[in-house]
Amino acid sequence: MGLYRVVSLIFGWQLAASICYYAVFAATPFFRDEFGLSGAAIGFVVTALTLGYALFLLPLGVVTDRYGERRTLTLGLCGLAVGTVLVAASWSYLSLLFAVFLLGSVYGTAMPGTNKAIFDNTPVDRQNLAVGIKQVGVTAGSGASALVVTGLTGSVVWYVAGRRLTWEVSFLLVGALGVVVAVAFWFLYRPATTSEDASIPEFRTLLSNRPYRALTAAGVCIGTGVFTTTGYTVLYIDESVGATVAYGGLVLAGLQLSGSVGRVVTGWLSDTVPGEPRRAIGMILLVQCLASGLLFGVVAVTEGVLLSTGALLALGFFALGSTGVYYSCMASLIPGITYVDVIVAGLIPATILSLTIFVAVHYVSAPQLDNTSGESLLGDKLPRSEFLSESLKYGIPLAVLIYKLGIQQVTVGTAALWTTAAMLLTGILFPIAHAAAGTNEETPVGALKRTLWETLDGCREGVVVLAPVAIILAAINGVVDILTATGVPTAISLTLLDLSGGVLIVAAILSMIICIILGLGMPTTASYTIVALLVAPTLISQFFLPELASHFFVFYAAILAGLTPPIATCVAVACGIAGADFWRSCVEAIKISAPLFVLPFVFIYHPDIVSAELNMTTAQIGILAMLGAVAIIHGINFPFRFDSRAQVLGARVVFFVGGVITMVYPTFLIQAAAVGVLAILYGSQVATGQASLRPAEAEG
Repeated sequence: MGLYRVVSLIFGWQLAASICYYAVFAATPFFRDEFGLSGAAIGFVVTALTLGYALFLLPLGVVTDRYGERRTLTLGLCGLAVGTVLVAASWSYLSLLFAVFLLGSVYGTAMPGTNKAIFDNTPVDRQNLAVGIKQVGVTAGSGASALVVTGLTGSVVWYVAGRRLTWEVSFLLVGALGVVVAVAFWFLYRPATTSEDASIPEFRTLLSNRPYRALTAAGVCIGTGVFTTTGYTVLYIDESVGATVAYGGLVLAGLQLSGSVGRVVTGWLSDTVPGEPRRAIGMILLVQCLASGLLFGVVAVTEGVLLSTGALLALGFFALGSTGVYYSCMASLIPGITYVDVIVAGLIPATILSLTIFVAVHYVSAPQLDNTSGESLLGDKLPRSEFLSESLKYGIPLAVLIYKLGIQQVTVGTAALWTTAAMLLTGILFPIAHAAAGTNEETPVGALKRTLWETLDGCREGVVVLAPVAIILAAINGVVDILTATGVPTAISLTLLDLSGGVLIVAAILSMIICIILGLGMPTTASYTIVALLVAPTLISQFFLPELASHFFVFYAAILAGLTPPIATCVAVACGIAGADFWRSCVEAIKISAPLFVLPFVFIYHPDIVSAELNMTTAQIGILAMLGAVAIIHGINFPFRFDSRAQVLGARVVFFVGGVITMVYPTFLIQAAAVGVLAILYGSQVATGQASLRPAEAEG
């Protein structure tokens, strides 16, 4: 079946089903008048409806897997039609509760059936949008039911067996609509796949999945917000605002319309926002939830008709609009690599990076200094109280960041939000506390004004810095779509395989060159996005490298573009600050960062170093890579004082080659032998007094 036809049929089914289901919410004022119910009793009606829905979601999901969505959706819509008739025929409060419970139970076919139809019949890059359009059927159906129920009541009156019917007519009409759509769906829909096997999921496994637990909790909150909004809008307009029930129906319809817009917009954003899909979807969902909570508060304190209407319409966009992206997030949830895994995997490479640069800078700078003692380099010490204050000021946000990412394992965006809030609090409150304690000449009010102004100025600078990055990422998103559509990643993969002849080292070198070229002049995030799409899949699929190791390889290779002429953006910035020559600075930068050009190959030949598991194997690989990196730095940057240039060149070559072998060679015995040779050479330097970096000796 074509994409348009599938989405249209699913949308039509969802529209009819939602009209049947949400008619109950629109009719709450009539239930109140018909059976003399209180607000609490109306709440039990809504609870019975949603309880039936919740209880039968899982069993009906299993039935959908076993018999296919075509059967379950058709029978489900017929059951909804029967439920609406039973609601119309209710003669007491208890019979009404039974009817709405049955109606809600049958509506449990909606989510598993429609979502299965979407994900089985639509391309991956259009699934979020398709789910959003499908979910529009929910809000549109709810809005239509509000108009039908509140609009027909009082204008159409039937008499059946001597009983006067008003709101009941609307329920009979939507039931008839459900039967018609069910018949049409049965004859027109043809599923792409069928499954004859179904099983109850292992709940222990699901509950051990932290993202799944988080999404389930989020679903409870979202459902509470959605059903509270739709269940009480008409009553709120009638009782609290003082408008008519008919106007309440119009507001509910408008609220559902804004929810439809929200679901389409967020579905589209979920498919187009750059970055890892689940993280992008999670950030969109977070914004929707925060906005919904704020708008609930606005509705609670608003009294005017126009203001209440506006607040409810905005609430519809965020609260009702959240379900589409939420279902997409839940459906796409699969066990994978977490952010913490990436952090742990990157600890050893980051340590190697930091230590080698420290050693290199020491080698380069020490001969240029007359006094290399710590006191001369550090300068004046801070008073203990000021040191403690500054430590807390910057340490608290860091602790919040570590706690959110490492312990709670929230998304990067959520952790950044909490960290930013902590930075704002400490950055504003600490200066005020100092002023109040009299440790400086400022008044508390003056400190508050100054910090607020500095905060605003910092925000301005942040926008200036991030705006180009955002523009680049937006452009890259379009480029990525074009590359994917044209099959460029596949072409690059085949070209790499052909040029390398299937030899891993050749493919790795070519991959690094491509990554450096693609990363020229681009920020880190943008360059990684490109190479992760174009190069990493080749290493994974053609050379069977672990996914994490492949992505670390392309990431480290791409960031080297900042040091590689002729663009070398990092060097250009440093030259601008120091007023140094660009080309000489490029040479020095490459000398200092030389091990970084070798480190990506460690990920290729020793992938355990980024396995996200800290054990003896990773420790062994990390120590050897560290020793090799220091040897490379020593060979390139140490001021050897031999009698001839040939001896100096020979020493540099031996240390460099030995360092590369120690870092990369796949056999441990060869690596150990290289370490032994390097240790003997460095020991001879120490024994002959040639291992010192003292300026006087360096000149000799």
